[in-house]
Amino acid sequence: MKKEWFTGLVFVLLILAAGFMGCQGTAPTSKLDADVVVVGGGLAGMSAAVEAARNGASVILVEKQSAIGGASAQSGGGMGAAGTSVQKQHGIVDTAQAWVDMFYKRSDQTPAKYRNKSFPVESDVRWLVDESVHTIDWLLKLGMTFGRPYGFGVDVAERYHSISNDGYRGGAGVVKFLSEKAEDLGVDIRVETKAVKVLQEMGPGSRVIGIEIEGGRKIYAKAVILAAGGFMSDVNKYLPGLEVVVWSKQLSTSMLGEGIDMAVEAGGELWEDPWASGVDPEQALTVEGLPLIARTNEGIYVDSSGTRVGVEGGSSAVRGNYPTFAQLDGGKLFAIISDAHATPTQEQIDSGRVFKGSTIAELAANAGINPAKLASEIAAYNVIAGAIAALKASSAPDDAYNGVDPLDIEHANIIDKPSMIPHDNTRKTYTRIEGPAFYAVELLPNIALTFGGVKTKTGTTEVLDKNDLTRVIPGLYAAGENANRNFYDKVYMSGSSTTQAVATGKVAGRTAATYAAAD
Repeated sequence: MKKEWFTGLVFVLLILAAGFMGCQGTAPTSKLDADVVVVGGGLAGMSAAVEAARNGASVILVEKQSAIGGASAQSGGGMGAAGTSVQKQHGIVDTAQAWVDMFYKRSDQTPAKYRNKSFPVESDVRWLVDESVHTIDWLLKLGMTFGRPYGFGVDVAERYHSISNDGYRGGAGVVKFLSEKAEDLGVDIRVETKAVKVLQEMGPGSRVIGIEIEGGRKIYAKAVILAAGGFMSDVNKYLPGLEVVVWSKQLSTSMLGEGIDMAVEAGGELWEDPWASGVDPEQALTVEGLPLIARTNEGIYVDSSGTRVGVEGGSSAVRGNYPTFAQLDGGKLFAIISDAHATPTQEQIDSGRVFKGSTIAELAANAGINPAKLASEIAAYNVIAGAIAALKASSAPDDAYNGVDPLDIEHANIIDKPSMIPHDNTRKTYTRIEGPAFYAVELLPNIALTFGGVKTKTGTTEVLDKNDLTRVIPGLYAAGENANRNFYDKVYMSGSSTTQAVATGKVAGRTAATYAAAD
């Protein structure tokens, strides 16, 4: 009897065990498709996938588009870095502090009323600048090569590194290079696969167990890295009411901030005061289909009040913010030129973006600009232009230029010695604005990238829990524009977004792989 009772008990236990194991086989935490899943196929995502795989993790990367690259593939791909081995090889002396100082010099060109003194976060900027050196070394170890670092626009320091491998150029070349490395390492890259949700063990803030993709399918993993790009195509979500142009028509419907949304839904905390960074506002005309009418080195910029903003010859990253500032103040930004600069066609005038007047007063009336202030600003500018023309004609223009700065009342147009400015296109022409006709070219924000996303732990890219910012959400990481607000106020630092994408992606991949191995 006891034997029969024991045999029956064992039979029941075996059935229960089999049932339990069957349930475990369908549970999210027991059937892992990969150690790490990466969302987004741009520079940040590819860097994350490569480094996670290099650290022994199995990796799946999903990209919603039919091809990899995202905004990164549309960029120039130059990576800012200070004190690198590549610079030293070419005899270039540069320091981390010099680049940090440039970050703040650019931020200080934001009007005081728009400044947020919480940004950039100095410790994070220093982390990025220091990490830039390791990032270039990491790429070198992967087999990437670079030519001589170069200056960019008004930032003349030779710290911008571009890929020089045969057949690889620009941002698209860097993405292609990294994707090939990822494939060599066994990364499973799946295009036309849109992630819609981070899966978690017990809801927001709890341990990550994978992602859900469009159609209801699931990919289970121990760690998730969100690198899905910014919100440039949905700027009104964060800056309502702006009329903007996205600098690339190819990206005009794709950069919607889904990665940021997924991080927030998973329990992440948004950075405050998000911003959409514009560049080269004149180029917005060409994106809209109008030929370029006014260039950055021609004429002056004024807002609807007629006040000159004085950034025409400065950094494109600074200049690009002013159409946004003007709109936030309820007005517009215009480039004021005359026939001496360019003569728009009738088609351009009929577009509604270009206004004409035979007098300044008529121009002001047609464009909706304060006439008295506009006339005053043009008169002041013409005095400056005349003085500079005389200096150019002098026998020692370099020495004479030292006395010009006080003439330019805005000082944002930093008029330096001609011999110190390597490219003529970085210097204003200072041609007088005079008849027979005057034109006001409306400039729109030309959005190239966004500052925002969720807060992460510096040095690991782990997403912080909004309910307790001293802890992280286990297994969740964010890189690139999904977490970049801390590095900027309102001004983009040339070459930094590509560096930030690769650096944060690389760190996310390494820390996610380490986490997955220890799980």
